[in-house]
Amino acid sequence: MYKIEEYHSRSICPENPTGGKGMAAQAEPNPKWPARNLGVGSKCAPFIEIEAHSRVTLGEISDSGVITSIWITGEVDRGLILRMNWDNEEIPSVEVPLTDFFLYGFHPAHNIQEDNWNAGPDYTVNSSLMCVNPNRGLNCFIPMPFYKHAKITLENRSSMKKGIYYQINYHLKEHKEKIGYFHAQYRSSKPVIKGQDHVLLETDGNGQYIGCAMYVGLNRNRNWWGEGEFKFFMDNDETYPTICTTGLEDYFGGAFNWDIQGEYKCYQTPYMGMPYVYKPDGLYQIQQRFCLYRWHVMDPIRYHENLKVSVQCLGWKISDDGKNNKDFLYREDDYITVAYYYQDTVNKLIVPLPSHDDIQAD
Repeated sequence: MYKIEEYHSRSICPENPTGGKGMAAQAEPNPKWPARNLGVGSKCAPFIEIEAHSRVTLGEISDSGVITSIWITGEVDRGLILRMNWDNEEIPSVEVPLTDFFLYGFHPAHNIQEDNWNAGPDYTVNSSLMCVNPNRGLNCFIPMPFYKHAKITLENRSSMKKGIYYQINYHLKEHKEKIGYFHAQYRSSKPVIKGQDHVLLETDGNGQYIGCAMYVGLNRNRNWWGEGEFKFFMDNDETYPTICTTGLEDYFGGAFNWDIQGEYKCYQTPYMGMPYVYKPDGLYQIQQRFCLYRWHVMDPIRYHENLKVSVQCLGWKISDDGKNNKDFLYREDDYITVAYYYQDTVNKLIVPLPSHDDIQAD
């Protein structure tokens, strides 16, 4: 913060869609919006509208630099797809449902009607790289460097027009050092096939894994479900990985089922947390939902040729008398993940997104 650097600060928003120097706050008043009587310079374009089944470019930068933060709010849900392309690559390095990207997947308002999207309830996230602040303020502070070009788009897959507010802050700078391109890979197993692992990420390249968001939906019985190990197969590992964890809740920094006096205990820290547990109402919404995050800021997992990250869907077997006998069994729960990582090339091993209906279904 105290160093004087040869950077140039810029920002893209509806009031300055190109991020140009001295080009902000020049939008003309819109007769439909509150500043219509105040004139230029009076918050005349606070948001954009994305038509149903269309895609817009939020920001495009033709220079060398690094995106430093992104803020988005409005009618946000899983029907919006966030994409990021670096240095004119056709394959996006990020292709993720918007709310899943920002740690806001199974949000409490998933059953709210589209014309009542802002009614709540709501939850917040307080982590080092992502924050969700009241009311649905989605924030990302992951640095995203590029050599010559960056493009961020948002696709509206739904049948409703969406109003979106956003701010993309960045620095123009030349990179004298070698950079890694930021990636985010979305994977969905609904359900996980019994006996198979859910794969979070597969990639070829030289880079580092910096964390994940995970959304778990329980199916069938609601007994303890989090015994699965995370496994990191790196640099041509075959049958066995180089790194594995002792269990799912352990990977996210918790212990012993997150069980405090028979209740799941939510928590949030800079690098790991479980900010929300959806408790069913016992009628139609009878299955629990969990939102989790883990950031490898202090302990990035580095690979040089390739990386595969997977997690088991494993739980306890409950005996006929209702007592836990500590035997494990494979489960068939819903696992949805976003893996975040940097690498020296754009990942070509992108898995196509599921359909709009499949992504929306909780």
